Amino acid sequence: FVANSGLEVHVIRSFYRLYSNYQRQIKAAAAGGPPADFDACLRQTNIGRLVDYSKSANATVQRIRSGATLFGQNMSLSWASDIDREMHYYVLRRMFAVSPKFEWVELITDVPSLPTNGVYSHSNPVLLATVLGKSGVIEAITDEIHNLDHNRDFAREMLKIALAAKLNYKGRCALHIAAVRKGKNSKLWKAIEAAELEASGNLARLAEIRDEFGRTPNDYDGTTTTVTRYSFAHENQLLSGDGKVEVELSDDASVQLYSSPPDDNDNGGWGNEGTNSVSIPSRCDLQEVFGMPSRDELISIIERNVPTIFRGAVRNWTFREAWQKDKFVAKYGETTVRTAEIPYADTFDDKAPSNTMTMNEYINAWGTPDNESPSGAPMYMFTADYTNENPPLRDDIRELIELLHDVPDTNETDTLKELGPQFFVGPAASGAPMHWHNTALNALAFGEKHWYILPPQDTFYSVLPSAIFAQDEVPQLESTIGVRQCTQ
Repeated sequence: FVANSGLEVHVIRSFYRLYSNYQRQIKAAAAGGPPADFDACLRQTNIGRLVDYSKSANATVQRIRSGATLFGQNMSLSWASDIDREMHYYVLRRMFAVSPKFEWVELITDVPSLPTNGVYSHSNPVLLATVLGKSGVIEAITDEIHNLDHNRDFAREMLKIALAAKLNYKGRCALHIAAVRKGKNSKLWKAIEAAELEASGNLARLAEIRDEFGRTPNDYDGTTTTVTRYSFAHENQLLSGDGKVEVELSDDASVQLYSSPPDDNDNGGWGNEGTNSVSIPSRCDLQEVFGMPSRDELISIIERNVPTIFRGAVRNWTFREAWQKDKFVAKYGETTVRTAEIPYADTFDDKAPSNTMTMNEYINAWGTPDNESPSGAPMYMFTADYTNENPPLRDDIRELIELLHDVPDTNETDTLKELGPQFFVGPAASGAPMHWHNTALNALAFGEKHWYILPPQDTFYSVLPSAIFAQDEVPQLESTIGVRQCTQ
């Protein structure tokens, strides 16, 4: 349960399904059909199990019940994290209450995790919850220890050990990770700080425990300061000395780390597919790297947790040859594809419009009414299933798989390769809506992809097709919180 780092997304999808089903019933009732039954819609989801234990979930359920519009901005990361925190807190407190003989205190300190490359690593629930950003887990453990009427000193000592336990990777403990990942104003940091106060009686260790860079938790605050093992600005410094070079974050959005931008106009025979009425600004607000980074340089950039675009990095990859339009169609034209307005549309709405056809039929429909959804947005293909159903694709992206083979993810427990490649293809103005997830590397063989990026504290999960989002919501977001943009 603690390790379910995707809980927020599952909750959001369930709320969107509830909203879509109830809105359909309201419209049907207005047209003379049976009255809308909100409770029946609620029973079709798992949300009913949340409302009694999460005030954030309950408030949103009541909003949907009232018939109010559910905007994408309502489905924010902050809102979803509140539900996640409230549910973790409730469930763990219930576990403690109904299992008085469960020796959970001892388990705080050391639990073998699943083997990576055949070698077991040791973690603990406090460290794991911190890595995954689960502040509700930390709060529940801290409150339970505080309320113990026996063995409280022993429990505090166990919590003290757990908070200081270090990952092999970068030598950071839960106290460091909370400061690095979320910053000093986050709920995770406040939960960790309260746990340390309960365990130690003071906060002195925040200025004492050092990671492998010699930094204490007090030396970090979100991504405003970070230390990486590698400098990617000068290759000859990559492994000099002890191999640890500090990299200061830069506000310069066009840092050139390699030679000049590549001049490569080869479109692979794809041309300008479909029609695009979306106004795309000519700008790039992201850090730009020209050329392919080495493994160590890529690790360095990922550790900084800053959006980065790599210009011309994949032009010599296998898929640039294998996915020339004529070769791609000859190889994959008769394969089955499923398209929708947005990726994984049926997880947000049981009756979301979708099509199943051959790849040839899909490509030939681009720019025609046959490839338009009821909203007028072009249909899009984005899925992990296609990669699994067509093994030759993995050979086409061999360089990507090799590149990510041992690159750690930002949660410091996985490698990017374990998350699985997803395949996307579509005409002009198709794409994914605003959303969030963990570290991802997006490799583009041909065409262009325009990115809209929000700060983590302002991000949300929308279901608006990308073309509609760009036209209707981006101008408002630009005038309020600001949107970084860049064309890949």
